[in-house]
Amino acid sequence: MPLPRRARIRLSIAGIAVAATVASPRATAQAPTPFAVTPYLQNLQPTSAIVRFELRSPAPATVEVLADGAQTTRFESATTQRFHSVHLTGLRPATTVSYQVRVGAATSDRGTFTTAPAQDASPSFSFTLYGDSRSGSAAHASVVREIEALPSDLLVGTGDIVASGKDREEWLEFFSIEQRLLRDRCLFSVIGNHELVGKGPAARQPWIRYFAPTDDARGAAYYTFRWSNTRFFMLDAMDSWDGAQAQWLRSELDRAEHEPGLVHRFVVTHHSPFSSGPHGPSVAFVSKGMVDELVRHHVELIMAGHDHLYERGETSGVKYIISGGAGAPLYSVKKTQPGSAFTASDHHFVQMQVDGAVVVATAHALGKGVLERCSFRAGHAWECSEGADAAATAVPSPSSPPPVASSSAPAVPMPPASARPVGPPPAPKCTCDVPGSRENVDGSGVLLAALALGATHRRSRRRARA
Repeated sequence: MPLPRRARIRLSIAGIAVAATVASPRATAQAPTPFAVTPYLQNLQPTSAIVRFELRSPAPATVEVLADGAQTTRFESATTQRFHSVHLTGLRPATTVSYQVRVGAATSDRGTFTTAPAQDASPSFSFTLYGDSRSGSAAHASVVREIEALPSDLLVGTGDIVASGKDREEWLEFFSIEQRLLRDRCLFSVIGNHELVGKGPAARQPWIRYFAPTDDARGAAYYTFRWSNTRFFMLDAMDSWDGAQAQWLRSELDRAEHEPGLVHRFVVTHHSPFSSGPHGPSVAFVSKGMVDELVRHHVELIMAGHDHLYERGETSGVKYIISGGAGAPLYSVKKTQPGSAFTASDHHFVQMQVDGAVVVATAHALGKGVLERCSFRAGHAWECSEGADAAATAVPSPSSPPPVASSSAPAVPMPPASARPVGPPPAPKCTCDVPGSRENVDGSGVLLAALALGATHRRSRRRARA
């Protein structure tokens, strides 16, 4: 039976209202962001920084900077392109800076960071050490959530950010998970073997594009930087250690011997010369005498990843930490190395505090809290506490800015804090191809490395007695 005319009119009006609501700008979905990779910090220095980002479509962009309430300064990236690397200059040391990126009418979330201290200043500082996030987005997101909850001045990465450097989607996933963290804190990372794309000069270009401190696509994947009283040497572990990088490292270590106010020398590399995990020590690094160079130049600490576990120890007078638990499938200890003091097969990160001559390392494991808290002074052994004692004494750096909340949710949702992921069963091996790794040399190479380490250890003991 046909509807009465009045009813038909009411339905027509209702239909018009629904159509108007659907068409209303207020009801439409928010316009898609122009950013494929949201803005993130790189090469943070006392008076400069780099803001990098990648757009979905080529366009010019502007970075708007506000430092300590001063007038807004605009840094233009006028080239119509997708990937932008904008250098912010004229900043002041130890100064809080806020920024956002404008692309047409769209703007990014506002980020906040603090520039590095002046070279002649030596305040206490903290950094977060983590790495090997590849292949495990859920665990990676949980690690990032916990890192965000603890303030630090900078981030130090041990490599293997992605499982395949040639897979663009994996890079996008990494940046999606870490977008809020990297917006406000600078990640100084080393390259891992999984970032390599084949072999030859172009193998490192994806990593160089995103994380090298310069914009030279043909540049090296190793560098050095100073923060407060500490110099970091960031190495490319995928090397034979008899060429340009070895020469560069010796030269930089020599230069650091005469650097005013320098107290600590830290080396960061993806593959450690000391490891109890399945990959074992870097045979090439040890056999080519590079550990001797570190000992001779007073390097106190080597930080690495590659083996997906946490390990701390001291060998040949050099302390070491392996932090490879930011998301990748976990490994178990294969062969405990001389000098190994503590291992754990957990997804984790390490909070590092440098206060004058004292260095403190606090290892945090997902679902377990603080694994251990250890400290050392130059020339002295590790001193450690575990469990509740470590948690009670783990204090964040007073100099570090608190985390800044984001107004938008990350593209990859992070699980709630109460839902800690249960890690996959320990993976015994990855299909890795790293020059100098144990699986890529014959037995004579492993023996050579062991003999070289033993010789280094004996020389170190003789120097200590002298």
